[in-house]
Amino acid sequence: MKPEFREETKIDICDRLLSVVESVYRLDLKTRSRERKYIGARISYSYILRDLGFGWTDIGRTINRTHATIINNVKQFETYMKFDPNFKELHKIIADKFDVDDVIIFDSKMLELENQVNTLNLKVKELNSQNSIANFELKNLKEFSNKNKSIHQLINHKVKPEKEKEVELKLRRILNGI
Repeated sequence: MKPEFREETKIDICDRLLSVVESVYRLDLKTRSRERKYIGARISYSYILRDLGFGWTDIGRTINRTHATIINNVKQFETYMKFDPNFKELHKIIADKFDVDDVIIFDSKMLELENQVNTLNLKVKELNSQNSIANFELKNLKEFSNKNKSIHQLINHKVKPEKEKEVELKLRRILNGI
């Protein structure tokens, strides 16, 4: 079964993770409490977001904490995983519900790059079209050149430079009469 990718902004990811953590722990993560269950929930939340590449301050803002608190939470994660089986089990449930491996972060920079790629693709199509037109015109010019090549060679070979104007006038008279 292929994983299903969700296109989300960083805010969407934080909101979704916050909802998952709060539903698993059955608490409000933004509450200013030092109870063990709140600390465990914040550690799990901070660790997952940091693992996804979020900055310390960005994580802290989402749960009304400082960057220093988030750094401390992430440092404590391994200890909690090692010595607290309840935390370990709850974190696994959160990670499974959140589908950490299937999340793609689309921020404004990514969208900007996609727009640039689309613009460049349109330019490539336009250039390919112009190239096709130029190749068609070149082919026609080559055919036209080959069509009258023997006449050009004959004139270049037989006509002396001082007689070019005279021959040109005679050719015009002949061709106008046709």
